[in-house]
Amino acid sequence: MTNAAKDVLARALQLTADERIRLAHDLLESVDSDDEVGTFSQEWIEEIQRRVERVVSGEAGPAEDWQVVLDRIQRRHAERGA
Repeated sequence: MTNAAKDVLARALQLTADERIRLAHDLLESVDSDDEVGTFSQEWIEEIQRRVERVVSGEAGPAEDWQVVLDRIQRRHAERGA
């Protein structure tokens, strides 16, 4: 990942959960199927769109803070490695 991308990520992680979800949706929408990063199957695109719609509509409930999730993952990883 480039320094510019790392900077964007760091700044994006400071957004609210709703803002991050909307940003992720917009970024996915911006990826052209001819981009060098590859393509997504139509089924996966539809699943992502369903998930985004559930979150944006409030149906999915409140999002968990990313730092809390990351801390939990790191803690579990450390416990397994001990």
